[in-house]
Amino acid sequence: MGNGLSDQTPILSSLIAFQSFHIVILGLDSAGKTTMLYRIQFNEFVNTAPTKGFNTERIKVTPGNSKTVTCHFWDVGGQDKLRLLWKSYTRCADGIVFVVDSVHVERMEEAKTELHKIT
Repeated sequence: MGNGLSDQTPILSSLIAFQSFHIVILGLDSAGKTTMLYRIQFNEFVNTAPTKGFNTERIKVTPGNSKTVTCHFWDVGGQDKLRLLWKSYTRCADGIVFVVDSVHVERMEEAKTELHKIT
């Protein structure tokens, strides 16, 4: 997984009109969803186990000099049997983050297919 999380402030600065929002993190199994979530929360890499179901975290951020924003993240497992539930998690979401492990090129088509199923 690349280090695309080195500075989240520019992304969050554009969301200052919201006081809280709900973000669903999706992707194939072992793509790095939980690792990304805990990198955002703790600002460090944490060893994780495969997600069986989902993880949820509320993270308060203050982008720049703006008001504090609460991000409610739902990190949903990427195993085949859990993918059937993805669409139900996205119904009330303010945003979706779809994580792809770019090292596993052979799974790109599978990831593309699954992403199209929820859009």
